Amino acid sequence: MATRLRLVILEDREVDARPIIAALRQAGYDPDCRLADSAEEALRQYEELFRAAFDDTNVAMVLTDLDHRFVRANEAFAQMFGYSMSEVLTLTMADVTHPDDLAESYARREKLLSGAARSFQMEKRHLHKSGRVLWALTNVSLVRDRNGAPRLYFGQVQDITERKHAEETLHKTTEKLQSLVQASPLAIVALDRHNCVLSWNPAAEQMFGWPEYEVLGKPVPIIPADRADEFRRMIAEEWQGLTRANVELSRQRRDGALVDVSLWTAPVRDPRGQIVAILLLMADVTEHKRLGEQFRQAQKMEAIGRLAGGVAHDFNNLLTVILGCSEICLGKLRAGDPLRELVEQVHKAGERAALLTRQLLAFSRKQVLSPVVLDLSAQALDMEKMLRRLIGEDIELRISADANVWPVKADAGQLEQVVMNLVVNARDAMPRGGKLLIETANVHLDQEYVVRHAGVQPGPYVRLAITDTGSGMDAATQARLFEPFFSTKGARGTGLGLATVFGIVKQSGGFIEVYSEVGLGTTFKIYLPRDRSAPRSGKSHPGLGAPRQGTETILLVEDEDGVRGLASVALRNYGYKVLEAASGGEAFLLCERADEAIHLLVTDVVMPNMSGRQLAERLAALRPSMKVLYLSGYTDDAIVQHGVLDAGTPFLHKPFSPDALARKVREVLDEDAGLVSSNLDPGHL
Repeated sequence: MATRLRLVILEDREVDARPIIAALRQAGYDPDCRLADSAEEALRQYEELFRAAFDDTNVAMVLTDLDHRFVRANEAFAQMFGYSMSEVLTLTMADVTHPDDLAESYARREKLLSGAARSFQMEKRHLHKSGRVLWALTNVSLVRDRNGAPRLYFGQVQDITERKHAEETLHKTTEKLQSLVQASPLAIVALDRHNCVLSWNPAAEQMFGWPEYEVLGKPVPIIPADRADEFRRMIAEEWQGLTRANVELSRQRRDGALVDVSLWTAPVRDPRGQIVAILLLMADVTEHKRLGEQFRQAQKMEAIGRLAGGVAHDFNNLLTVILGCSEICLGKLRAGDPLRELVEQVHKAGERAALLTRQLLAFSRKQVLSPVVLDLSAQALDMEKMLRRLIGEDIELRISADANVWPVKADAGQLEQVVMNLVVNARDAMPRGGKLLIETANVHLDQEYVVRHAGVQPGPYVRLAITDTGSGMDAATQARLFEPFFSTKGARGTGLGLATVFGIVKQSGGFIEVYSEVGLGTTFKIYLPRDRSAPRSGKSHPGLGAPRQGTETILLVEDEDGVRGLASVALRNYGYKVLEAASGGEAFLLCERADEAIHLLVTDVVMPNMSGRQLAERLAALRPSMKVLYLSGYTDDAIVQHGVLDAGTPFLHKPFSPDALARKVREVLDEDAGLVSSNLDPGHL
């Protein structure tokens, strides 16, 4: 459509105006030409055209004098500000301009007067007659007379209030979104078509180590070299509109370390729907995966532990018979008898097998401990001489024991086994000599530590650390270190040493950590919870003494025929009268029918249909003065499940020797305390 022009042409009789009009039309204009035959007529017609253009247009226009008073305004201007035409001519620019924008408006007009500018455009706030604020885009130019002297300011004013409100709303929304992005715990990164960074929030800085100013406008730096092709394929799909959710990948930090992230992606589109950027949201799941792996490892160890405990239970019953029968035979065979040497070999093999089952029970946390309150520093110092003999002269041993360590509650003998196992491993890792350091210290584990170590409770602990300068271990070895039957010593190792250590520490309420680097040595850190229940106590090693004879009547209840037969023979050999029962029901009938006094119940803890504890409780009503001695090699009852014997509870662990059984029976019978069964905490059973 041709642009319409209103022209006044002063006609000269010697000049034909028609070629001028034709040229304008050829240039694409639609001239509305009026011809004047004199300058006065031309000026009159021009003024008429200006007046019509000024008054009739819907664009707000105003003329102000050099003192900023309104001298002429059109109807559109008056309506914009809510005034009548007569009211407008009584106003000045200050009456319709917001006070905060007035000084700048004056300053810009002064530049027009000085000739520094020909015109200016300004977005500023104005005041409506009602008092409300409106925004306007103002274009101001200077009107000069024919001599070039400034006469008036000419202004065109466009109401942009709605646009400014929309911009303000958008700005607030953008600010809110930006605040969310900045505060988000997720790393939020936007990429352009060249995979250069458009946006990089503080969480991305913290997760990956690069500050924002180092990555903006540059290729995204977090892609590992071996994942570059994979990234290019993924990002190409995302530019096609594909989105991803919760995809686990590895990304690279500034220091070169890998971070496991969960990734979400989404395309960013412009108003026309075109994709202009790709948004990446990443959550660091490295710690979550590590804790998950710890949990899976714990489940695996627990399953192996249950299996090991079950095997140990069955073996203990068999070993009780083997060791007991071989001991009885040895008692009847003279020195020099050709059979004696063979029986001795059987007995020694049984003892070695019993040691293996004890290790299995320690690993599975199904052994019975006799905990006392201990000073770990004193315990370590007491073992120093023995440990020096154990490691040899080419290893330097140093013990740094804190004299003020808190007391802990543990089985002293089992803790010795823990230390010896770790010291032997350290010695084997230093075949050409080295240094061995044993330390004790008080530590307090806070919530942050607990979050990073699954299954650990916060609070005060005593730490026993054993550090060597040996060959160290790689990550794969450390991952399997406490598995039973896993050994780094080849045929020389059973693979039960560290499994035993793990079980003892866990059963004592503690946990163990390993720090090792290949060629740089190893540190085992054992944490045992501080005990506040009782004063410190040392180890006690009571003399065993020879078993004494007896004449009392004993009710022996054991579902394993071999164990029951051995125990019966052993007790009769020491003078006792024995009533045998293979189950709780059979034992109950024997008690009901027996006329004589029954002095002691010797019962296995776990039996079909009725446990030893349940039997003791039922028989207490029939035989209130009868005492109880419990036997067990393995049990899921609380006496073993909790791994702790209540103080004063008579208990004999399988496998046992005939002498050990006779000695324990005599000890229980000679006690002056009331019913032994009452010492079992019903809440634990």
